Amino acid sequence: MIRPSLKFYKENQIGFLVLNRPPKNEMDALFFAELSDFLKNNLPNITLNGLIVTGEGRHFSSGANVTELAEFAHKKEFSYFENNINYLESLSLCPFPVIAIVNGLCLGSAFELALSCHYRIASPHALFALPEISFNLMPGCGGTYFLPKLIGKSRAIDLILSGRSVLADEALLLGIIDMIAQRKDLKKTALQLLTKLNSLYGQSYESPVN
Repeated sequence: MIRPSLKFYKENQIGFLVLNRPPKNEMDALFFAELSDFLKNNLPNITLNGLIVTGEGRHFSSGANVTELAEFAHKKEFSYFENNINYLESLSLCPFPVIAIVNGLCLGSAFELALSCHYRIASPHALFALPEISFNLMPGCGGTYFLPKLIGKSRAIDLILSGRSVLADEALLLGIIDMIAQRKDLKKTALQLLTKLNSLYGQSYESPVN
């Protein structure tokens, strides 16, 4: 199942949702339209024991198109942001484990996408940030909801208002990610975690996000 911005495939009851616009895997309005369609019309009809979300190539994603975001904000088209938040929240409500595996850049909306997953595994050189403040914007796709819930208000406020970047080792200390693995081992590590989760919880899995 391939769209211009996304591709999905399945291996042994595990789904792989891949941001498919290398090298940056930018998340623009087309991306969110495709994500919405996939989450509403495809994913509910697929039997899975887990879902892995990742990016094609060197990076998870550089995030949203900033010029496009600023235009939506300037025109006060806030429904765009509300809809995107709802799409990502629906991912967090999946009845099976959802794991983001992150290499390279994971910025802005991409960080928010990773935060909506139940677990995050990153390579040592993965870089996380919510840089919207640098463009006179605020995180508009759930970062102000997901991040405080995950790491606490004070730490989240620091990252949101400074826009600073954190590498994987600091992200692990802050509680943003759950594990660090070498890039070549990211998929294997995620599959091992899914095996463990499914053996522990089976069909009664409940998201740690909620």
